[in-house]
Amino acid sequence: MCAKGIHAQSQRKIVVIGPDSLNLVDYEYTIHVHGTTFIDVATFIDNLLIHKLSSNLEEATFIIPEHIKDSSYVIKLSIGTSNSSSTHAFFSENVVLTNDSAIVKIPVIPVVTINDYYIEKNNRITDGRNGILQSKILTVSYYQGHQPYGDITFSFSELGGFHGYPLVLFGPAIGTEFNFEWNSDFILGPKVGGYFSTAIFNFGLFAVAYTDFDKASWYLKPRIGLNPLTPFVNISYEYAIRLSPNHFGTRINVHQLSINLNIPLHLDLNRYNHNPQYYQGTLPDD
Repeated sequence: MCAKGIHAQSQRKIVVIGPDSLNLVDYEYTIHVHGTTFIDVATFIDNLLIHKLSSNLEEATFIIPEHIKDSSYVIKLSIGTSNSSSTHAFFSENVVLTNDSAIVKIPVIPVVTINDYYIEKNNRITDGRNGILQSKILTVSYYQGHQPYGDITFSFSELGGFHGYPLVLFGPAIGTEFNFEWNSDFILGPKVGGYFSTAIFNFGLFAVAYTDFDKASWYLKPRIGLNPLTPFVNISYEYAIRLSPNHFGTRINVHQLSINLNIPLHLDLNRYNHNPQYYQGTLPDD
């Protein structure tokens, strides 16, 4: 879509025609116009023109102040709610004033963009709960204590981020630990619990039932550790608190260090990274 030049006028102006099918009961729609050249934030704010839409196909006329000398302008439509600071930048178009005026028609808003489940706030895709995106996580771990152990855990986690960068991962988890003795000394440790992982640190708590398929020993295992600036990699210390008789001696690690890799299995990076197809409504909704 491009701007259409019209006959020169005594004043420079941009006429923006709003989209059809506005949901004015649940949402607020605001058109923003600003020049593409500015020195600092104060200049940008001073040059920002705003108009709130109150009806379908409403025409908003923006008179360009004389102090704004730009020939190129950005027209945006944001969608928000009256009780929230969340805004969803649905439409953005660059317009060049070849004459003194231009007309811009904003297309119809796809239904997918006005679903409460996805509203953009501070460049984050949220489900209405302040920057949280749900994801299925597979955690693969290696433990080192008296004996080495492996671990595979599955979780339904919540992922929070800022400016498209994931910072927090947390949720309930279920999985199993296992040693690498593929003989009569083999031990399996089904487990259930939860964890919280940020870009800096992590902690968690799991209940584990170690078994050789003949006897079982129950343990409670808190963990705490540091992360290398991502919640997807954890370096942790774990301590095993015995809750029942130990049938396996030193084959159960009381103290152990672990490296955990949290792998997203169902994280919609198209939406999370603001793929333009999502805003155009061409990506399917979940």
